[in-house]
Parts: sequence; structure tokens; C-alpha cells
Amino acid sequence: MGRVKRLAKWGTLGAFALAGGLRRTSGHPIIYYHSVSTEAEVVSLPPACFRQEIVWFRSRGLDAVSMRPFLKGVLQKKEPSGRQLFLTFDDGLEGFYHHVFPILEELGASATVFLVTGHVGGRADWYPKESGGVVPPLPMLNWAQIREMHQCGIDFQAHTHTHPHLTEIPLKDAVEEALRSKKTIEDGIGREVSLFCYPNGKFSSEIASAIRDCGFQAAVTTEPGMYRSGDDPFSIKRLGHDLVRVDDRVTARLVSRMLLHGTFPSYVAFKRFLRKRGWISAPFQLSNRETPST
Repeated sequence: MGRVKRLAKWGTLGAFALAGGLRRTSGHPIIYYHSVSTEAEVVSLPPACFRQEIVWFRSRGLDAVSMRPFLKGVLQKKEPSGRQLFLTFDDGLEGFYHHVFPILEELGASATVFLVTGHVGGRADWYPKESGGVVPPLPMLNWAQIREMHQCGIDFQAHTHTHPHLTEIPLKDAVEEALRSKKTIEDGIGREVSLFCYPNGKFSSEIASAIRDCGFQAAVTTEPGMYRSGDDPFSIKRLGHDLVRVDDRVTARLVSRMLLHGTFPSYVAFKRFLRKRGWISAPFQLSNRETPST
């Protein structure tokens, strides 16, 4: 990225970060990532930037935790206790074990990983199709790694068995995808699975109702926003970290401020507006989901 373009990016991010500091949005931040790695940089956050963000959040009094305490609060219809930042990782890529898990262990933090169970030990073969060939089929966690991390407090929840877009398949197949993912994880780690993640954030009221009937207690989306007490537990909003390409420490710090202060959804909406007008472009076009911003 050229110097002028990078300065413009920092300036825009800084404006939204400053606005958040002046008028904070209420709610609880649930952040989702896909990859923390030195590879596949278009969809990845560098490990050093991830560590910097968690350290910065902790310096502001936020504990980085999994969704389990959040889910407990939702079921009791209470606000999440304390100042907590909820970390989630979609798909279950192997980079989590090598790059995220050691940082979480070092800093005494935790996270929830949403597993695509049919690809455990294999590769995420949907990435090439959805990125137009830009992102390769990334390696996935295996069961030995999953069980090791589970014993250390990492939370694993369901993200279907084969990662289909649930709105594009028959409802009975969507139910089978959810139930199979749930049972596979429960059999694999010996703990109840209560939380579901819609692949690519695609769902409908009919699908949400079916997920509830499958025995799940809540489900998360990719719609940008903060969680507020009383929100529908089967359409929980999250803050998609990889909607902004973070490849340097300044960007990481500014994005951290937006995530904490509640202006991240506004920034994403602003970038979407610019893309629709054709004033900016994205690195590649992911099918049926938003793309990372440059």
C-alpha cells in the first residue's frame, strides 16, 4: 500500500475512532475473526497485531473471554457481568492453534471457535470459490488440537458440518447440518454445544426457528452491531474484524478503539456506501458476504 493511501486510511479510521471516544455507543462487543496468520493476508490479521489488540483492550479494563459467560447471561436475561470483550473465530482454521492459542494462554484470555465439523483435519475448501481463487483452501484444526485446547478452556461451538449457505438449501438439510455439527462436537470433546453460527451470516426467521428447535440456545450472525440486553438471542450481532484489513500496528490500534467505542458498525456502513458508489474497490469479491476494506 502506498504511503498516501495508507495515510488516507489512517485518517479515516482515526476520525471514526475519535467520534467513538466523544460519544460511545452502548452495548457489548462480540468480535469475530476468521484467520490470524502470516499467510492468506487478505483475510488474515497478523499475530503481532492481534496480540497488540488484546493487550490494549486489557489496558482499558476489558477481559477477553469466550461466549460461554455471555450465553449464561442471555439465558438468565441479564446483562453480561463486568467489562468483557467476547472473542469468536469462525470456521476453525489451524492458524488458531499456532498463532492465537499461545497468545490467549500467555494473556490469560479465551475465545469461542465455531467449527465446520466435516472439514476438521482437512481444508476449508470454500475459500477459493468465495474469493475468486485469491484465497487458497486453508488448513483446519484437527481433533487432537481441538481436544488439547478444550482442556485449556477454549470453547467450541457449531458452525454446520459442510459450511453451506443455509438460505440456499432445503430447510431439512439446514437442520441436518446444524444437528450433525452439534453432535460431532459433543462426541468429540464431551461437552454440550448450545451456540450456533450461521455460515456467511445467511439466515431467515424460518432458519432461526429451526435452529432453536434443534436445541441451540442462541445463534450469532455477521451483521455489524453491539449486543444489547433484550436482543433476539437467535440473531446476535457481532463486529467482523476482517471487514477491515489490518496489516500494521497503527491500523490495529485505531480499529481497537472503534470496536470498543461502538463506531465500528458506522465505519463498515461508510465503506459499503463508498463501494456501492464505485468510489473504492475491495481486494476481491466474496460471494454472498461483505469484503474486507482496504
